[in-house]
Amino acid sequence: MSNVRSEIWNTFWQFALSLLLFNTPAFVGFSNYDTLAWSVVVCSLIIIIFFLGRRYVSLSPGLIERKNIWRLMGLIVLTVVANIFFELSILDLPFYHNIFPEEWAELLEDDMQMTLPLYLDACLLAPIAEEIAFRGVFLGGLLRMQCNPWLAILISTIIFSIMHMSPIMFLNVTIAGFIFGWLFWRTKSLVPGIIAHITCNTIVSLCGPVIEYFTNPIQEEYAPNVVLDVIVIIIAIPMLFFALQRINKMVPKSINIERIK
Repeated sequence: MSNVRSEIWNTFWQFALSLLLFNTPAFVGFSNYDTLAWSVVVCSLIIIIFFLGRRYVSLSPGLIERKNIWRLMGLIVLTVVANIFFELSILDLPFYHNIFPEEWAELLEDDMQMTLPLYLDACLLAPIAEEIAFRGVFLGGLLRMQCNPWLAILISTIIFSIMHMSPIMFLNVTIAGFIFGWLFWRTKSLVPGIIAHITCNTIVSLCGPVIEYFTNPIQEEYAPNVVLDVIVIIIAIPMLFFALQRINKMVPKSINIERIK
């Protein structure tokens, strides 16, 4: 019982600290946009430096076998690409634009304000910091408390989605977060989730300017191609499940919670 209480306490304060650091720039309310951007970078760096290397939060390969590393990385990239195709096609459907018109305008405005430090954080530092906090600290803690793996992944995913505070991106973040959580649980390692998260954020960040170009008021009015979106969704779903199934078969089974790193 004392070990469980100790695990609960360690998980709570470490995760609470990481959430505080994530939200510090918003709490402070910097008036200068450049200062805000660099403060986000600094907070992500603090999370990485503070937690990386601590108990249960390391870059151990876990259950990943050396001979399978490159095949696994390829399958992770395929998983991310298939998931992004699926998510972007869902977002491109007309009903999504009609439900969240204000959020779409705000999202496009944020894309136009992206600067070098924000790209650095979004494409590299934030994925590492978020995987450490949400998977390494929080999900790892739930698993070590003997919480059902699927329930633990679901709980961590919901909190991960809520913390992004974006109604229009909730579905996307939820699906991605569930995949990242499953990768962590299945491989007992933060590495696959970090690679998947970095790949996902980088592709999405690069897609932002492209979407802004096609939806710019100066251009012709953008009309989603529903048929193309549906075709992409139909192709992306089996691609996603194929990649996840191959990863599942490639990684050896283990119920040893203490191996989670």
